[in-house]
Amino acid sequence: ERCTVGRRSMAAPFWRSPRCSLCFLCLCVASGSRVSETVDIAADVESEAEALEVLEELKATLERRKGASSEQWGGLNFWDADITDGAGQALLTSQEDHSPPQSFDIYLSDPPERRWNEVAEWTLQNDGTGILLKMVFAIGGNQEMLGKIRFLGAQLLKSNSDQQAEIKGFAAAAQEPPEDIATIQALYAILTACTSIVAEGEDGSIVHGRLLDFEGEGVLRRRTFQARWFAQRGDTVPVFTSAQFAGHLGVLTGLGRGFAVAVNQRGRLHGKTFSNWLSGLVGGQNVATVVRNVLGKCTDFECAVKKLWHTNLVAPTYFTVSGMKHGEGVLIERSRVKVDSCYALAGFNIKGLKCKDAEHAWFLAVSNWDAKEESAGGLAFSRRNMAQHAMNSASQICSKQSQGSAAANCRVSETVLEKVLRWGFVTQTTTVYRSFMEPSAGSMKTTVVKDKFCNWENRYCKAAKTIQSFLSGIENIALKQGKGLVGFPNALKLTCPSGAKAKVMDCSQTWAEDARRLAENYMGRAMLGRFGASRLHWTFQHFLSCSCQEPL
Repeated sequence: ERCTVGRRSMAAPFWRSPRCSLCFLCLCVASGSRVSETVDIAADVESEAEALEVLEELKATLERRKGASSEQWGGLNFWDADITDGAGQALLTSQEDHSPPQSFDIYLSDPPERRWNEVAEWTLQNDGTGILLKMVFAIGGNQEMLGKIRFLGAQLLKSNSDQQAEIKGFAAAAQEPPEDIATIQALYAILTACTSIVAEGEDGSIVHGRLLDFEGEGVLRRRTFQARWFAQRGDTVPVFTSAQFAGHLGVLTGLGRGFAVAVNQRGRLHGKTFSNWLSGLVGGQNVATVVRNVLGKCTDFECAVKKLWHTNLVAPTYFTVSGMKHGEGVLIERSRVKVDSCYALAGFNIKGLKCKDAEHAWFLAVSNWDAKEESAGGLAFSRRNMAQHAMNSASQICSKQSQGSAAANCRVSETVLEKVLRWGFVTQTTTVYRSFMEPSAGSMKTTVVKDKFCNWENRYCKAAKTIQSFLSGIENIALKQGKGLVGFPNALKLTCPSGAKAKVMDCSQTWAEDARRLAENYMGRAMLGRFGASRLHWTFQHFLSCSCQEPL
């Protein structure tokens, strides 16, 4: 009702109001809707009639949910559930099933038109044809979008290169149009989002953990495999190893000779599809192709960092690179033509390259926003920030367990990174796979989320999706106000009841402390089977009520 009244007194369309956006967000979450999708839909609503129709649908869904038994809904009450107590604590861990992917060997000495035949035949049998069509419709696209991106793919086929031969060869074996496979190569420039962590253990060893999120995750989970790339047949040691999508011939996650690389989309600076394609026409290189070339040509950490530092790109991006020695870990924030900023582990030393010290000397983390943006108070619960809190909590637990012994190497164990990357505040419903890479050991382990396991009927997944939808909604609201991520506290301020005094400035500290304590509780339970020292009763009402001097 408050939103409807507010709309009548505003010249701007209904959904552009921060207050009404937040009202809509609360209804979405309470009714179990996917906020990240529905907020986008709402942004296009221009008339009061359309707006009220959407609201009525949400309210009807909410009423049906209220009338359902607690068993049917998994006993989850979003507003009152104590997510740090008993069964509620377990709800924050992503409980989806996962398994090792299919594995294939790629021989670079094979003719490019036959290099991918085995993979193409596997995916044809496993998932049929029409990958581009499936991807477009999985993300809510239509025939018009399909036509536009096929046009971009056709442009990629005009070059005369080894990659062009690979594209045509894969397309023939997989019974796909060549322009569709060409377009798949540019998918990074359209849809991807991820979280990556590089960390140094107590003994100085470096590990690299990453999860990859991608719209159209159901299609890609069926097409994910791990590849070992050999120079020629008969070789026993691969040049590099990577996690791949069948049909995508570049690399977004890979382990090379003495180093590992992961690619993350760079938030708002990532650019529009057409702008990225235009950049390609003037010398920008496809990000995934650049990473594949670096993995194939470089034999150490320094070489990889320098090539990723200086190569012109088709789209802004984040590179995380890990090596084998003390200090060999770096996050590079790239625009298309230069490095905007970089952060490195303590001890980083490459002649001619200057990086800021990582916020935490022994590890660094990134999701899809610049570190400066994620320091905004409204993003206290962002994936990067929550991953950092979880890593710090794990380190404290490890230190107590080992009494400071470096031999344990606990804080960078595969178990710890898996717990962090499966936390409800870090993973996403669109997660396709997770990889754990250790350059010094030459090892890479990937697990794929099983499609159709994590859904709204599963109690644990429903809770994780609720958290993720809520946080996505926060980002969407902030961005739609045109003020960037720092605009969200202003949206909260406008939700205060009439006459209540706002205290938005106090909220960032409160939220940051809540985030730290949530991580402490989660990692304590995940690693030790018990809560951390600081037990916390926390619900999302705490988050929404902070900006006012009285509860909402």
